Amino acid sequence: MRIAIVHYHLRIGGVSRVIELACRALLKRPDISLAVLAGDVAPLSPIPNLVPVARIPGLDYKNPPSSLQKTELLQELKRNACRLLKGAPDIWHLHNHSLGKNLALIEATASLAKEGYAMLLQIHDFAENQRLENYQHLIHAYGSPLEVGNLLYPSAPRIAYALLNSRDMTLLQRIRFSGKLFLLPNPTLPPSVTHHPHPKRRGAARFITYPCRSIRRKNIGEALLFACTLPKKGSRLALAMPPRASNERLSYARWKSIANRWLIPAEFIHSSLNMSIGDLMSSSEALLTTSLEEGFGMVFLECWLFNKPILGRDIPLITADLRSTGIILDSLYDFLGIPISLIGKKQVYQSLFHHLWQNATAVGMPVEAQLCERMLQRAFRGDQVDFSWLDPTLQERVLYLASQSSAVARDFFPKPPTPTSLETIQLNRSVVKREYSLERYLARLLEIYSAIVSAPMAPVNSAGKSLDIFREFLLI
Repeated sequence: MRIAIVHYHLRIGGVSRVIELACRALLKRPDISLAVLAGDVAPLSPIPNLVPVARIPGLDYKNPPSSLQKTELLQELKRNACRLLKGAPDIWHLHNHSLGKNLALIEATASLAKEGYAMLLQIHDFAENQRLENYQHLIHAYGSPLEVGNLLYPSAPRIAYALLNSRDMTLLQRIRFSGKLFLLPNPTLPPSVTHHPHPKRRGAARFITYPCRSIRRKNIGEALLFACTLPKKGSRLALAMPPRASNERLSYARWKSIANRWLIPAEFIHSSLNMSIGDLMSSSEALLTTSLEEGFGMVFLECWLFNKPILGRDIPLITADLRSTGIILDSLYDFLGIPISLIGKKQVYQSLFHHLWQNATAVGMPVEAQLCERMLQRAFRGDQVDFSWLDPTLQERVLYLASQSSAVARDFFPKPPTPTSLETIQLNRSVVKREYSLERYLARLLEIYSAIVSAPMAPVNSAGKSLDIFREFLLI
């Protein structure tokens, strides 16, 4: 079986890490030939050492997204896949084709579908889920959410969709998405360690790492609020990676400036330190996450492989799958309550409704009463509002108060749970190694491939309405 794996890039972490692990799993099968096609290949990417790789610049993120080279990209994909695989692919395995970062890839995918190729479309992230700029680009390019859905989500017996979690599966089933759906949780191995511990680790009594790229969705203001609970001397929160996207740099620079100005014990790690994410994680006392949205949530698994507890914010609809396997996640909170009186009721409501209005009207959707009610249910508990629902200006006001006193900062957080025991760490580690192994991933992936290649040829239809997906993500 010849398989062509396609992604925008092979930069370190994220989807590229999943592709690396998938390659390692598939290489266990001598009857499978692999090739990876990507728009950019990081110098330290391990994937070119595993399988043949073709760099196709037209695959990389485009800002703004462009479809000008759509015919050229399609030809380049076919040509390079056939060259590396010594024949046409039996399966095209595309990652995040629908993200809205490259219109040429979207249209090339649609063309491959119409030509009858067997395809696995693996969706790690939806453009319809808290990626308003991406989604607006798509609507602008194709005229309406209906046309966007028609192009993004082809449906035929030889096309399948791989989803990372039950939340996304349930959401698509709820809107009667007609595509063939499979659940494909990510495999997990610990990131590599080069044994170069962080240079400031020795002098820090407490050293905690947030192993993320510092983009807005990762809720950096809340991470800094957590850092305010640490003593300013002898403690450190490390935020692992700066953003790459130009539209994220202003927010990043703002939080970095605030941390420096108010002497918050947080460090924004720069790539010049030449440290791997594994180095940071292995050097830490614990790992932190304050992320608001994850497609899978690797940090909730990788921490145990380093024998580290995980602190911070829960994402219950994502971690439900992990808990169902027996993993214990009892040191997380799902609400960080800030007294409304501290900010002002008017300002809080203005912040909330502006956020909802901005999302809904940007895609031509009315602000329905059901959307308002659901937002209020999620944002409030009694006389408190969740910190994550405040806009950056209001978060900054709370953060200033917390930066003046670690005792004040600690009062904002729920009562600290019992420290994670060594027994829990060992239990979780064994569950992760069993349930998210390369062997289990390979078995599931081969099952999906088999279902695709054995299916009959048939005309291509549209699987679902994109605006319905957008609305459902607003409601959950």
